Amino acid sequence: MANEKQIKLNTVFVGARGVQEYRQSITTWVRPDDVVLEIGCEWKRSCLKS
Repeated sequence: MANEKQIKLNTVFVGARGVQEYRQSITTWVRPDDVVLEIGCEWKRSCLKS
């Protein structure tokens, strides 16, 4: 039976403002074996629609 230490993930949430800041953060935070989920909003067009 698994316990919480066996299945615990080391999830990190990183926020960036703008493409330049986002790209600069990659070398600091992302490793070759990581899985990345990018959530963004280009020019706030899709985020502000109701």
